[in-house]
Amino acid sequence: MSICKDCVASLLGACREEYCYTERSALVERARRAADQRGHELAEFTKMGKRPVWRARCTRCGQRVTITIDPEPGQSPISGKAVSADCPTPERAQS
Repeated sequence: MSICKDCVASLLGACREEYCYTERSALVERARRAADQRGHELAEFTKMGKRPVWRARCTRCGQRVTITIDPEPGQSPISGKAVSADCPTPERAQS
């Protein structure tokens, strides 16, 4: 997957993050909620090269979550250990 499907900005070589901001924001929010339910605390999402993919790591354990604007058929737009497995180093209870 090298370009976002049906994205004119990408086809013209003018891909910038603000073009897909609305869709990306919704996926980031869903990913953060799913990771939070598993005890993860995600850092900021960063874009991966020229692909429509952003990734974040848990600040506690390092497990990742990836969001993809244009996933392959049958694949979820949100994936990674941070949304499928519990954080092995959850925040310690405060004394």
